[in-house]
Amino acid sequence: MALRLAGVQPGDEVLIPTLTFAGTATAVAYCGATPHFVDSEERTLRLNPKALREYLQGITEIRSGQCVNRATGRVIGVLIPMHTFGHPVDIEGVLTRETGKSFDDLWETLAKPSRFDPADVMFVKCMLQYALPESWRSLFSDILFKKYVSVDAHAFAR
Repeated sequence: MALRLAGVQPGDEVLIPTLTFAGTATAVAYCGATPHFVDSEERTLRLNPKALREYLQGITEIRSGQCVNRATGRVIGVLIPMHTFGHPVDIEGVLTRETGKSFDDLWETLAKPSRFDPADVMFVKCMLQYALPESWRSLFSDILFKKYVSVDAHAFAR
């Protein structure tokens, strides 16, 4: 159900760690999507952020605001960074490697309420405007725009 809510469609591709429970790949297949395995870290058993970055740089490109596998032309719908044997996913580590700052540092710097928006909304806005790497900002902005604003950027601009 979570994959469907995340927008995974039949024919999409979904990234999952190599060291995972069979149910992860089964859930992907149940949605009609194709699982792609990304290396896990030997020390922590979690998704390897460096391997993820190399994998994405090697096989993907952004087309019409979507992350697409160059070889197959299919959308890579989501990444499932699951916890393994009680080892939680190091999402903050991925963020720190990509931005050079910890989540707490980013929150402290960016989560300032404005006259119109609370701190959490300003944090997301700032992350999408300049704190994330360009490729991430473009991808996330396009996804959010299409999902919540309009499917037609030109119609929205009018």
